[in-house]
Amino acid sequence: TYTGALTAYPQTPVMPFLLIENYYEGETYSGQAAPISPATVRAQAYWANLSGAAGQMFGNRPLWLFASGWQTALNSVGANDIMRVSALFASRAWTNLVPDSTHVVLTAGYGNYGDATYVSAARTTDGSTLIAYLPVGGTVTVNLNKISGSQARTWWYNPRTGHPSIIGDFPTNGSKSFCTPTKEDWALVIDDVSLRYRAPGAAALSESRP
Repeated sequence: TYTGALTAYPQTPVMPFLLIENYYEGETYSGQAAPISPATVRAQAYWANLSGAAGQMFGNRPLWLFASGWQTALNSVGANDIMRVSALFASRAWTNLVPDSTHVVLTAGYGNYGDATYVSAARTTDGSTLIAYLPVGGTVTVNLNKISGSQARTWWYNPRTGHPSIIGDFPTNGSKSFCTPTKEDWALVIDDVSLRYRAPGAAALSESRP
């Protein structure tokens, strides 16, 4: 989904766009042996949001056609994961995010463009926050000079649970590498310490300062 979003983002006249028709959780498509997994649902959402989209739709089988079991599907893994996507972005100034398509901030470890390893990243226009999504884990290198303030607070946000874990505070000079806790998908969140944001996903931005 990031390839389409990054193509749409610089178009003029400027208009917001959404990821509307994507892979549905639990659906089986032609040529695929297994139904679409929650991991794929998560990846396409984070990829889109961090590549300029203003949001995305969520689909689930059996929910979309109200087939047997649709009531249970209201509480599916994918549905809850999408809620965690929303919680993360609502806790930061997501409308100010600009895709790091030229890798000025995330300088290494971003994987291969065009496949499922690619790491999408975006930074707010004032440099106060960076969010990067690592779909298969790994190590990325960040140019901390691109973060505002003198200190950067770094977090891992678990897309599968919504649980944030702090990595530490680092001076905003030079580059630093960050390795995910596991080989699953993770979101890296880096903030200007002086803004005193709460943990990623903990509250909407309007509620995030003491």
